[in-house]
Amino acid sequence: RDLGNSFDPERGKGHIIGNELRIWRSREMVEWEYLGVAYRTPDQPEELDSTKPSWKDLWAPELHWTGDRWVMIHCPAGVSTLAVSEGPSPMGPWTFPNMDAFRGRHDPSLFRDDDGTWYMTHGNGYLLRLKPDFSGIDGKQVRIDPADRVIGHEGTTIMKIGGKYVMFGTG
Repeated sequence: RDLGNSFDPERGKGHIIGNELRIWRSREMVEWEYLGVAYRTPDQPEELDSTKPSWKDLWAPELHWTGDRWVMIHCPAGVSTLAVSEGPSPMGPWTFPNMDAFRGRHDPSLFRDDDGTWYMTHGNGYLLRLKPDFSGIDGKQVRIDPADRVIGHEGTTIMKIGGKYVMFGTG
């Protein structure tokens, strides 16, 4: 079940869930240049239980520039991963500082605070401070929720806008 190869980057059609992180770039957000596959999930045997995500699936990938390298994070929860590029190229090669620390975290997203500290949100409202070298979690997980509503069920991320932290969610 390799859906990644069914997506056609030239026409923008086909499946969007697959096993590859593909990169495009643009200077003006109109014309886009396809750079290629930056990361492909490892070939591992399919799970026997078809209700669980495939080891090959790569959902909701994010790339973040740290100043000297890239950090990539993706899900689904059963195979969620954080990887760090070995240099300034978003095409890798990639290292995995601590795969166990990030496994089981659905829809992870990264946020860098003004002081340079990196955080990860996941599972619709959980917040974790990361170690500076991305080798794991630094401290206890906290739950953040709006005071007056429920914020979807996945896809939360944080941005700082006008000096205030804003949490977004989908679903």
